[in-house]
Amino acid sequence: MTVERTTPPIPEAAWFTSSYTSSDTGQCVEVALPGTVAGVRDTKRREQGHIRVPTRSWQRLLLHVKQG
Repeated sequence: MTVERTTPPIPEAAWFTSSYTSSDTGQCVEVALPGTVAGVRDTKRREQGHIRVPTRSWQRLLLHVKQG
């Protein structure tokens, strides 16, 4: 199977560990906010890629999580 990239890669320098990361449970998430998209990936499985969502959608998700 051939996979074509239609979007530019997110630079490694853009990634940071999410404040929701839990070192106690080993659930580690990294986030990148390079512009109009948010990238989310598993810190332990970076080679498996990441998901991209519009930055506004990511912000709304975080708002809902914070509100419970």
